[in-house]
Amino acid sequence: MKYYHVAGESEVDKIYNNGIYANDRNEIILVVLKDDFLLKKFVLDMYAYEELGVDTYCAFEISPAGVEGPLFETNIKSMFSGSYKASKQPHIESQYIKPFKGEESYEGMGLIDGVFPVENKDKFTDEYKHQVLEYLQEVGS
Repeated sequence: MKYYHVAGESEVDKIYNNGIYANDRNEIILVVLKDDFLLKKFVLDMYAYEELGVDTYCAFEISPAGVEGPLFETNIKSMFSGSYKASKQPHIESQYIKPFKGEESYEGMGLIDGVFPVENKDKFTDEYKHQVLEYLQEVGS
């Protein structure tokens, strides 16, 4: 499994310099996906757009060594809520964080490493989300 953290673009420097800090409920929200899941960027895009309400976001891969204790379900109501987990810890240090590397089609866009636009919002229909969710379940993520 791979762990990812998604935040608004304005958080990128703070996260690079200081790591990730918990929210007011002392939780750090992570997107958890199987290593070989091909649609990571789509799921991260959906989280950024639907949960954070942003069109540009930063995404980081988190080393398992930086995740303390068991992960538990969040109160996020989403078709993909099974991939959204929370870690009850105050901080993930920057040594456990690296920028998410998107598919080649997103590379070289002149953006800061780990910063991405939300793309293909027209595909955020329930029908398409169901197809992605079925694929996600099929590959056992």
